Amino acid sequence: MSKIFKSVLLAAVCLTSLGCFGASWFVRGNKYNVETLVITGNYKSPRLMADLIQAESRQPYIIVPAANAKYSYWYVAMPKTDGFAMSEDKFGPWVKFSQCRRVVILGDKNCVPEKYEAMIDKSIPVVRITGDWERVSEELTFMLNLSNLKRNYVKLRRQLDQTYQPISAPAPRAPKADGKEVVPAADER
Repeated sequence: MSKIFKSVLLAAVCLTSLGCFGASWFVRGNKYNVETLVITGNYKSPRLMADLIQAESRQPYIIVPAANAKYSYWYVAMPKTDGFAMSEDKFGPWVKFSQCRRVVILGDKNCVPEKYEAMIDKSIPVVRITGDWERVSEELTFMLNLSNLKRNYVKLRRQLDQTYQPISAPAPRAPKADGKEVVPAADER
């Protein structure tokens, strides 16, 4: 056989084998073990950052309730599955059970109060990251070995700023004629 035929045959075999296993190359992160657990408050910038980290690394994140929230449940967002609510007393044991290698807290002490950081087992390294969110995205891209976080965060944050219209307070509840309160529909809240 000629050298050209052998080279073409070898290239075809290599391309076929690369195509079979190529799907796993596009997503970084450990599929089965929690390496980095992200904890943040339910605020626009850190929540977007946590979603983007999860999309690229397949790692869970936890949303803690706001300091003035009426509820005390925390939401654990799992990759590719439905998340679940967790009460405050189960937070510390769940973080330890996850066997994560590190915890990254996004936001200052107003976003994630210090008492939540104290609930984490002392054997797990904890990093709190605050500051300009575009700069934070750049540092997390490097620290977590992610390739698209900075670019996606900047792009999506600009889109979010254009479309997001915050309201200062919930709509007032109007009393009915019989004196009972009318609860607004879900889309009005």
